[in-house]
Amino acid sequence: MPHRIRPLYTSGEVRAAITRLFSDPKGRRVALVAFVGEGAGAFLPHPDGIELVCWPQPGGTNPSAIRNLIAAGVEVRFADRLHMKIYWAAGKGVIVTSANLSINALGSGDLREVGVLLPASTIKIDRIISTARPRPVTEAELNRLEKAHKRFHTGRTRPPDRSRAVSFREWHDLPYRPKWKLGFWVREYDISNKAQHLSMDRYGVRHPNGALECDPHKYSVDDWILCIRTRGNSVTRLEWMYTDFVLKFQSAKRAAKGGRSPCEAVQVRTAKHYPAPPFALSPDLKSAFDTVLKAPRLIGLTDSKVTQPSATLIRSIYAELNS
Repeated sequence: MPHRIRPLYTSGEVRAAITRLFSDPKGRRVALVAFVGEGAGAFLPHPDGIELVCWPQPGGTNPSAIRNLIAAGVEVRFADRLHMKIYWAAGKGVIVTSANLSINALGSGDLREVGVLLPASTIKIDRIISTARPRPVTEAELNRLEKAHKRFHTGRTRPPDRSRAVSFREWHDLPYRPKWKLGFWVREYDISNKAQHLSMDRYGVRHPNGALECDPHKYSVDDWILCIRTRGNSVTRLEWMYTDFVLKFQSAKRAAKGGRSPCEAVQVRTAKHYPAPPFALSPDLKSAFDTVLKAPRLIGLTDSKVTQPSATLIRSIYAELNS
């Protein structure tokens, strides 16, 4: 426990002090920060039982980081317009700092942070928490943050990820999973002229990156679609697609048969302009989908009308990856 004020002059000093402060899992530990970024767990040793209050601001707080912290046992609550950065451990000390809980502030980012380490008794932590008026994290609010976070980052070039991508297994084990949908295709798809014109008018991009023909009401703006390409009864490719817009267009082939006008889900830009998808794609995941979708009891899942991944499909993929 510090008995006097200790200045922390650099981000590295702030990070080291937080790590030391939270290194003992036996006492109460509290963090109140404006934003929580990707890889935040790297700065919280023994996360189980830590109390964390943060502002669910799109572009500031990363929903994937919150899910990972909850899964690690951190007791996360949300508080609007929270801008303080306080790290407190009973009987050990309190750090008042400019640094959020993020790689950019405490890790390999280029932000200049400063702080001060004081005795824990300097402040009344519960009084500070009460002024923040925190609320429990719910799945509904986390899903809203996910959508808003994706919209914030759409169109911006995403910096290289400094943390390991989330695997399907890790996604499966999260308490609140990011949502995604299914899309099946068997051949290259020509994007309609209408989609190209809309892409140019709305985003200034003449040739959209990709599109998927679909029936009405299957996909919505901001959906992540796991596109599964098949040949015969084999899976040949997995690819993520982000939905910037969905439009109806008149297909001459369908019109001749008296069918409904199909829709088109369109991704305008390349992957680097979007937030990270729900989980990383890998050869073993492709192999798992190939094996599972050949199972007789799951054969109907390759129907193009199926867009919601069923609990049976998710369990089967998870089991195949762990077999």
